[in-house]
Amino acid sequence: MKRKHRIFSDRSGNIAVPGAAIIIMLIAMVGGGLDLMSVSNQKSSLQDLADGAALAAVQEMTVSTENEFRIKAVAAAYAQSGEIAIKSVTTTVDLEKREATVELTADPRSHFPIFKANMSELSASSTARLSGKGGNICMIGLSPNAISTIRLRSRARITAETCAIYSNSTSKSSMTVASTAEVNAELICVAGGFRGGAKRPFGGEEETQNTTLEDCTPVEDPLSLRVTPEFDTCDYNNVEVTSSANLNPGVYCGGLIVNGGTATLSEGEYIITGGPLMVTNNGTLQGDYVGFYLAGDDAKIQFDYSANIDISAPRTGRMAGLLLYSSPYQPKLLKDHLPDAAIQAQRKADGVKWADHTIRSDNARRLVGTIYLPNGKLLIDGRNPIADRSEYTVIIADTFELQDGPNLVLRTDYHLSDIPVPEGVGPIKEKSARLIE
Repeated sequence: MKRKHRIFSDRSGNIAVPGAAIIIMLIAMVGGGLDLMSVSNQKSSLQDLADGAALAAVQEMTVSTENEFRIKAVAAAYAQSGEIAIKSVTTTVDLEKREATVELTADPRSHFPIFKANMSELSASSTARLSGKGGNICMIGLSPNAISTIRLRSRARITAETCAIYSNSTSKSSMTVASTAEVNAELICVAGGFRGGAKRPFGGEEETQNTTLEDCTPVEDPLSLRVTPEFDTCDYNNVEVTSSANLNPGVYCGGLIVNGGTATLSEGEYIITGGPLMVTNNGTLQGDYVGFYLAGDDAKIQFDYSANIDISAPRTGRMAGLLLYSSPYQPKLLKDHLPDAAIQAQRKADGVKWADHTIRSDNARRLVGTIYLPNGKLLIDGRNPIADRSEYTVIIADTFELQDGPNLVLRTDYHLSDIPVPEGVGPIKEKSARLIE
């Protein structure tokens, strides 16, 4: 009887009830603390996204000064590029003040779903302002249908640290960069998707400052209304330079070939038709204030590995600012200003088809001006830097491919050159995007 009394009078088991409560309280405290830290980090990340989106929006004003829809689209694309699931993006654009305000909201993430119901919606706001004027596009892949409007293979590089690269293809591989290749640009804006590529310079010691935006609104061809040179007679026929020659502006029927010689060009316009503009066998093409208009399907650029190229664009006239300019697709093949089915099919294969124009030179260090090739694919190859000694270079083509090991350097030192930049691309003058709120 005494034993039974001891059993029923033993209260040690009652410790389990308050002990469990204490454990639950501890879990709640720890969980709540973790969630508080997590929410704080999420708020910080959301603010970073808002800051970046506002800066991206005002940077877009440098190239789309009156296109409010495009500016808002860039801000939204940037905001959605982070790891946070954005609930809403509201962008207010003041074109007169050159300001953009981006407001973001997001639902908080919780490590403990039981606590999420009591969490408030996250929000962040940021305002940026653009100081200075101008635009700063240095490379555009025009084709909307190509598999890859811009493709980098092997150890190819593009160095465009102070300007923007645009790809108009809506393909998921709009811009394709091999794992051993790299692009370093102030802004990469692709209408489709960006595939692969190194995110840092060779050696991998520091991150690049690329801002890569996918699903961007395609940029219109800024040179589509440029007047094409007119001609009716030939000034020179089947010219081939094999020693040294001083050449004058005019219409070169049958092309212009520099085969092992040195062609020194006088200032002016050179119209190439019925054959290529070719430099081969250690030939040299040199001259200041010269522009080449490539008229017709047979007028293609062919700069071989051993070619030496040192040229700058005209300062005045029909070709002002245009260094290499090819005629667009033949009007007879166009209907309602759009390519017919055959041309469309060809454009869709641009990512894998042959190159129309080739710059393979290991010594094409100075190409000052704008290269405008709306009718074909430009292949850039070689082992040395290209255009790195130019004050500025802008390249616009239907599609691009860079092979092997070239480093295409696109500088924007416009103030150092007296060669005008066509409207719609560059220059930038004291541009500075900064946060003000």
